[in-house]
Amino acid sequence: MGYYKGLDTLMGYKGLTSSESFSAWYRSVIAPYESQDLDLTGFEFDLPQIDFNYEQLEIEGQVKVMATYLDAYSEPVPLGTKGIGALHGAIPRHKAIFRRDEGDMRAIEIARQKINASVNMIGDVNGITFDDVLTESLAGGIFELTDAHVGTLNYQRGQMCSKGEVTLTNANNPKGIQGVTFSAQVPASNKTTVEWYTNSGAAKDDADPVGDVRDFVHKVKRLYRNVEMEVNAESFYEMMKHPKWQVELGYLRNPVLRLAGAEGQTQAAEIAKGIFEEEQQQLFRQMVGIPVKFNNIVCGVERWDKDSNKLVRDQLDAFEPRVFAIRPAGAIGTIKNVTPMLPDKSGIYSLIYDGRGIIEYRYDQKMKIQEWVSELTALCVPNRPKDMYFLNVVNAAS
Repeated sequence: MGYYKGLDTLMGYKGLTSSESFSAWYRSVIAPYESQDLDLTGFEFDLPQIDFNYEQLEIEGQVKVMATYLDAYSEPVPLGTKGIGALHGAIPRHKAIFRRDEGDMRAIEIARQKINASVNMIGDVNGITFDDVLTESLAGGIFELTDAHVGTLNYQRGQMCSKGEVTLTNANNPKGIQGVTFSAQVPASNKTTVEWYTNSGAAKDDADPVGDVRDFVHKVKRLYRNVEMEVNAESFYEMMKHPKWQVELGYLRNPVLRLAGAEGQTQAAEIAKGIFEEEQQQLFRQMVGIPVKFNNIVCGVERWDKDSNKLVRDQLDAFEPRVFAIRPAGAIGTIKNVTPMLPDKSGIYSLIYDGRGIIEYRYDQKMKIQEWVSELTALCVPNRPKDMYFLNVVNAAS
């Protein structure tokens, strides 16, 4: 192993000592992959703005009216007019931090030496260099920052599309502000609640889940020419275990059983036991007659667990479980974002997400602590809240 003059910082060792060099490294190593797991279906980034408050024009699909029959010389009565609606709100900032101290740097080098010692024992001369380890450590840490913002945007989009709002709670934002709701202002009349299960979670005998979904789809399809549905993939799989859905899946697989009375019903339920998840989804799409997106995105949340006295990572569904959501196909909103404030020339930073966010490098010379702090101020805002409909499946209250 070659000699070196002490342990350098990750940035110093890689020669990333200015915003120009750090930005060039980021664009080459991180930027091509920063959005690979991002799901913003139905939303597009708006132009960056200076203000944290937003105003967005509201689009509404309205019932088209017919022209009026008149004689050749009469003027028609003007159609009812309505001012253009606007949606107002505030755009939240989300941050993440990646940190390395002196102990981390020494641990990295000790681990590298141990690995190389093991490699040399089996005759492999191509060991792991210090550069390899530091490059992996830096890139891995920066990827954690970009992944954090991907998770936040995925969660925003999923909650807006399944609940019409994002509420910050101890469950999804344990280290930050809580009790704040960012609402899409979906009318309460667009939300329907049905009980498919008893208070204890057992399937209700008098529930009609198949009829509920059919009626829900029929209602919305009458209003719009082109719609699509979205549902949480995991909860969909669980809901399909309801006895009424089991029979329906069997009927969809073998329609002739619908004519066989009670015996056909029994056979259909038996057939459903052998239908795997992918076919369940295909048969469901066939039944509703519209495109269906099965959302399987899971977001991680880090919190301090008092019982185990350690940091734990919980998983949260981006799309709310037990919700069938229908909306017009295509774009339904924009992602409002606030342009980041840049540090002065002494700072080292790189813009992320095409300039919408920033990662800033900070070094504490006294404590020898290296920090990379990222921030992105953005919010998924539907511009068609009155055209979004939700069917919520719940347990009976008692």
